[in-house]
Amino acid sequence: VDLEKLVSFFKNPIKFYLTKILKIALPDDSNENGDEELFDFSDSLIAYNTRQTYIDMARSVLEPDELNDAFLRRIKNEGKIPFGAFGEAELKGLVEDSNLGVVAGNIMGKNLDFEDVALDFENLSLKLQGRIKNIERHGRMILVYPSSSKAKYQIESVIRHLTANAAGINVDTLSCFTDKTFVLTKLSADAAKSDLAVFLKLWKFGKRHMPLFDPDLVVKVAGKTQNDIPTAVASYFEEKWLKRNEERSFMSQELLIAIEQFLRHKEHFLSEFPVAEVLETGALLKKFYSSTKDKKGK
Repeated sequence: VDLEKLVSFFKNPIKFYLTKILKIALPDDSNENGDEELFDFSDSLIAYNTRQTYIDMARSVLEPDELNDAFLRRIKNEGKIPFGAFGEAELKGLVEDSNLGVVAGNIMGKNLDFEDVALDFENLSLKLQGRIKNIERHGRMILVYPSSSKAKYQIESVIRHLTANAAGINVDTLSCFTDKTFVLTKLSADAAKSDLAVFLKLWKFGKRHMPLFDPDLVVKVAGKTQNDIPTAVASYFEEKWLKRNEERSFMSQELLIAIEQFLRHKEHFLSEFPVAEVLETGALLKKFYSSTKDKKGK
């Protein structure tokens, strides 16, 4: 299993299953408005990608003013904002309103290392391999996200943290979002490998069955009992289906397909739902994200 594929799977299990396992072509929402002039950053994907550009540029500069000037020039040259003061104001608001400058400051001008790892999980007949990035020399990994602390990014951060520690790279992980900063504490290689196995069990499940453990659902059912899960899962998807036509529901095509299948074959999907593993995953998220700082690092 490649680490990046594992992360991609857990950020959107249903899409991964439909596109990578069943080979179903889904519409590419990222290009729907490609020929239209951009007058604001209300489109969440455009805003995310623009913030990601800011984060990527922060790695190679030393001063905030230098970063802001270079960022503005690049976005203007790429034609991603309208001309004049209005466009500059929109871009400035995108950075300041999202606290992006503070987030980028965690990696600005830092020389971060990487290490290639390979882990054997003989009991699962799996080998996990990939590259651990953004490691500081004094033993800390820094993960920076141009987004608020959504469930899918929290899961990604935990997977990368566990992989590093399971491989013997004994690090705390600073997980920086635009609304909060989390410190994931280091743990022994054996403990990290045991926790990581929970995610790999779900990976194996998702290669054979429709993986209905949407990241938001994992967070929603965390702390519930096994007997509560069928009702909680059914309520989660039924509620989303009822809201599918609301103006700001932003429901993806893959989620619509999954919900339609779920509603048609509810008993089948509930009987196969990996209750224990999903509950374990939710418990891991609660464990690692129980201690937080606010977005100013307090």
